[in-house]
Amino acid sequence: MPLSCSEKRIAKFFQDYSTINIPRYQRGYAWKETDIENFCNDIRSCYVARKNGKDLHHFFGGVVSITNSEKSRQKKTDIVDGQQRLTTFVILAANIIYCIDDYIEEYRESISQTQSERLQNISNVFRENFVTYKDKIDYSDEEKIKLVPTTVDYLFFESLLLRKEEIPPVANIASRRKLKKAFSIINDFLKKDIFLNDDGFEEIYENLTHLNDVLEIDCSIISISTEKADNAYRYFQVLNARGQKLSTGDLLKARTLSYLDKGKKNKRIENVTKLWEEILSDSPTEVERHLKWFYESFTGEQPKNLNLYDQYVKNIFELKGYSDDEKSDIELESRIVKLKEAMIDIRNLKNGIFRVDSTEKMSTWQEERLKSLMQFLGHTKAIPLLVALIALKDSKTFFTTVEVLERFMFRYRIVGNGHVGMMEVVYRRMCGDIRKDENTRKGANLYSVNRLRDNLKDLMFGTVGDDVFRAKLRDLKYDNKKPKRNEAIKVFFTLLEHYRDWREEGCKGIPICKEKYNIIDVKELTLEHIYPQKANEPLYNEELEKLKDCLGNLSSLSGSENSSVARKPFREKCKVYAESNIRSNRKIAEFKQWTSEEVQRRETELIDLAVDIFVP
Repeated sequence: MPLSCSEKRIAKFFQDYSTINIPRYQRGYAWKETDIENFCNDIRSCYVARKNGKDLHHFFGGVVSITNSEKSRQKKTDIVDGQQRLTTFVILAANIIYCIDDYIEEYRESISQTQSERLQNISNVFRENFVTYKDKIDYSDEEKIKLVPTTVDYLFFESLLLRKEEIPPVANIASRRKLKKAFSIINDFLKKDIFLNDDGFEEIYENLTHLNDVLEIDCSIISISTEKADNAYRYFQVLNARGQKLSTGDLLKARTLSYLDKGKKNKRIENVTKLWEEILSDSPTEVERHLKWFYESFTGEQPKNLNLYDQYVKNIFELKGYSDDEKSDIELESRIVKLKEAMIDIRNLKNGIFRVDSTEKMSTWQEERLKSLMQFLGHTKAIPLLVALIALKDSKTFFTTVEVLERFMFRYRIVGNGHVGMMEVVYRRMCGDIRKDENTRKGANLYSVNRLRDNLKDLMFGTVGDDVFRAKLRDLKYDNKKPKRNEAIKVFFTLLEHYRDWREEGCKGIPICKEKYNIIDVKELTLEHIYPQKANEPLYNEELEKLKDCLGNLSSLSGSENSSVARKPFREKCKVYAESNIRSNRKIAEFKQWTSEEVQRRETELIDLAVDIFVP
């Protein structure tokens, strides 16, 4: 039997086996109170939805097991991973049975025999599904517990499940204390939410029916099963390397493939498997981050960290159940293709690369702007927006947006330390508009660069107005211990150079680079201290020491130029500055001397330039 991986409703998983065994070398029950409370909250959410006439699917993770495929009247499986959640489901079912028994006992004089039998019937459903079975081999009438815990906890767990009068002492065994606490928390949850004292019989019975539907229909797991222990544990170790559990990507792969499988050969399965191999080719941490970015890009909404899988199933793949509908299969495959293409785009964007059509060629200017935004300013928060823009297949709009984001990012975030969340709200709003444009392809476009600019300007000027920007630029200093800040300062000098002509011509319209052929490669630049960072006699100047790391005392040079002027007197440096292809360097050469007054005057000139240029 090869590795089998499929989604199963939790009740169906328990129904498939007479015995679910937790091997003795596994640890005992370990869930904390918060874990159990979260479990109850998940069940409560599904239950409340049912009460309101809706359904709410909830995914409870993966279960890895070793199952013997030999034909037998009783099928057994050993759990390699997933025992905590399975044990908690059994505790839930046992407590439901307890509550039903207590209700029948308390109201035996006010409910009819028929009503009592109805309650007992539904109690038997929970019992047979989750708690006990009768041995079909020895034909004994004795009930045996379905889920068999580790040896040390067996009698204690059995006594709790079957409500035996004599319960072995808890002693100082942590797993037993936690089992007892789980029983208590779940019992309180049921009595508070399901078995309210003022509810009548019909209300109680309806509540139990809804709760049964939650376990029969709404709660699911990914069941990963194999005959061979080596395979199961190898897979378990891969999934749990360095403490990592089944990733969202792994679970989505299993879910989509099981959807396409339908118990018969499907030609799309092989292709979709290859697509998932491409999607999951990064580390699990990176894949998770990329999946979140794509979700934002595709929906225009922020994903919830704790339930990304369910959000993908509902909003990205729109899986509504198993079907033989060929059209549904085609649509699912196309969405996985779109996800794979987005993953490629995300990897490229992080490296400052834009995937263009063969008919287009990215200019050096465009390439440098994207690299600057992604690599030197580190603005990966913009990736969902850029991925959405790529889908529009409009490279002009894409790169105009990149230029807007580069100027905005430097002022709002790098210098102004503006709120990330507010910025992301704007980006997600734009993603929503872009996806609507992509889907309709007609009528007025909802997304435009000008609309993005207006949104960013409102945000930026509310946080980093001109006066604030000036003050913060004066505080922006070179720091050997902060290489990312120094990279941003190189971008600062680069953009001042690129947009200087636009500014000198009167700042008409949005900032535009007039000479895109004169490209400055940020990667090749170094920051040079005009007054040396480590000045010795006779260059040492006490006043300049206080100003040496400020913007007015910095210039941007190539590596070779920087080494040629290091620690030289100012007038000797001016020979290199005068021949530089960067105008701000040539302007330095016009100074006759380099004192604190010149540093402060140059800094003011640079800041005046920046206030006009660094707008969206």
